[in-house]
Amino acid sequence: MNPLILILSLILAPIFVVLSGHYTWETAVIGWLLSLLALRLGHAQQYYLRVTRGFSQLIALLQYVSILALDIFWSSVKVARLVLNPHMPIQPGIVKISTQDIPSDSHDTDLVTALSAHWITITPGQFVIDIEKNDQETFLYVHNLHLDSQLPTIHDEQTRRLKLIRKVLGYD
Repeated sequence: MNPLILILSLILAPIFVVLSGHYTWETAVIGWLLSLLALRLGHAQQYYLRVTRGFSQLIALLQYVSILALDIFWSSVKVARLVLNPHMPIQPGIVKISTQDIPSDSHDTDLVTALSAHWITITPGQFVIDIEKNDQETFLYVHNLHLDSQLPTIHDEQTRRLKLIRKVLGYD
């Protein structure tokens, strides 16, 4: 068995215990077994975290979490202002953005695409509605609550996301 799966399952088991609220050894074992099963079925062995520059990757992870938290906060404020406005000045739309500004191998691309889609979807006001993958490129179709205000910066934000995600994973 892949050591990465064992390590991840040992990290996920205590999280399962805390989320379940049952602090028993049986719950820990069940959480560990479920996490092993989920990681095995989810093909976690395909993706390896390349610890090429450990400290810079840790700093990138802290940046990733901080920027994501700020994006969620400010997007929530913007969505709340739009929704609370009696005139509902929303202009929804869909935009197609690339997930491959830098060439990489297939597994890297899939993982980076998934993490990029997660970042977009967890941010209020926009979500990924489809992923299109062809031989050369992968695209995300992103629904935006207020397209006019987000359109000028959406591609720059995606480039920033991709670079940061690749740096965290050690793919840069």
